[in-house]
Amino acid sequence: FAGDLWYRYWEQTDPGAAVPTLYLSGMGHQSNWQSLSYQIRRGVIDVLTPKNVVLETESTNTEENAKWLLDHAKRNGWTRVLLITSRYHMKRAGLIFSKALQPEKVKLETLSYYQEPFEPSEWRTDVTGIRVTITEYIKWLVFRYGVGAGFSESARNNP
Repeated sequence: FAGDLWYRYWEQTDPGAAVPTLYLSGMGHQSNWQSLSYQIRRGVIDVLTPKNVVLETESTNTEENAKWLLDHAKRNGWTRVLLITSRYHMKRAGLIFSKALQPEKVKLETLSYYQEPFEPSEWRTDVTGIRVTITEYIKWLVFRYGVGAGFSESARNNP
């Protein structure tokens, strides 16, 4: 799914631009190019090659995703990042990634997609919706006001 969004986003940018890097994280330690290639539709896989993909497999949570991305951004001189994640996760992920990328002046753009296992307008009537919403909100509060691992106090307190 992220491959499709990446491709559509790339199509709308400068037609002569080089193929941008697709950086994927949060897919688990076992993920690899072969398993990923089965999940991407034909038109996208024709353009997307392993040299255009960074498949980060070390992180286990959103803060670690952001730290690994920052490392790649610094090493590769990236100046712009498009964060693609689900709508319910974007508030917290956007905050975490913007704080991580801010010191390096990497521009963060966001694109939310609909993937919730429940109808957002009916989250209160669905056990999964309640669990996902409350869990995400608590994680956002912990990061925003608590002890987010590895980020400075001033970074958390200056949204």
